Amino acid sequence: MRAGSDEAGRGLPSAGSLYTYNSRGLGRTGGFLTGWMMIAAYALYAPAGIALTSEYMSQLLPRRCT
Repeated sequence: MRAGSDEAGRGLPSAGSLYTYNSRGLGRTGGFLTGWMMIAAYALYAPAGIALTSEYMSQLLPRRCT
């Protein structure tokens, strides 16, 4: 995967992350959708990690009845 992204970086020398690569291969609409999906994934990554970690920890720690 890394070698492929290095080759694409040399072939498409412009800033823009995945939008640039996908817009060249999939068209402008594909690049636009890829960019917004990447933003959504970044926005959901931390909350999902916190939720999964808290669920895992609740399974590990015993519950105390008060």
